[in-house]
Amino acid sequence: MLTGSNPDHNDRELKVVIDNYDSEGPFEYDGDCETLDGVPFTGLVRGFHKNGVLKHEVPMLDGFPHGTRRAWHANQQLAEDCYLIRGRASGLNREWFPNGQLKRESLSRNGLSLYRKEWDEQGHLVKESVIDKSSVLYQLSLKGPDRDLVMDPSFL
Repeated sequence: MLTGSNPDHNDRELKVVIDNYDSEGPFEYDGDCETLDGVPFTGLVRGFHKNGVLKHEVPMLDGFPHGTRRAWHANQQLAEDCYLIRGRASGLNREWFPNGQLKRESLSRNGLSLYRKEWDEQGHLVKESVIDKSSVLYQLSLKGPDRDLVMDPSFL
């Protein structure tokens, strides 16, 4: 389901069921952002599993995912919680297995993962990585729109 308003659509509420947001729905990609009737979309996109359970919720701002994106498994267990700024992951992001066990946790800035941990379905740590602060990518991440984002120093 898609709900939201667009100034160029006279603030009408839009409701569209979208089971697979990546390949179906009322949007067009203009090479830069998602548009609706040629206008960058601002609103909330909701998709549903075939069983009617909420699948994902994505706030959009000027055609870009912007804000807290959440996704759920078909069993209603939270699958993802991710904060986005103009489509790029920023801050603490988490994913879970259908059984509720944490699958992945990362700290990102401007879409770049600064710190990442991954677990198996039994909760065993299987992968951990931290970005090298002297790398070019890390230095570039300091120049983006969320460069002033306060990071928990215990992660770095």
